[in-house]
Amino acid sequence: LGDVYKRQANEAAMAYESSCRNVDDFIASLPKEMMRNLVDFAIEEQRAGHCIPNSQVDEMINLRMGWK
Repeated sequence: LGDVYKRQANEAAMAYESSCRNVDDFIASLPKEMMRNLVDFAIEEQRAGHCIPNSQVDEMINLRMGWK
């Protein structure tokens, strides 16, 4: 099921490339069903243990970028 959500998210991201200058307008232009699918995918990934805790994000970015 995860691969289906990934594909749908990628397709939607490409299909909904927008010239909106306002982030709120862009978000409002996204289909509600796609947003529901993204939320379902995020929950599924979290339950499967594939997520990184917020407390580790800074450390991971710094390591990957070669920063202190």
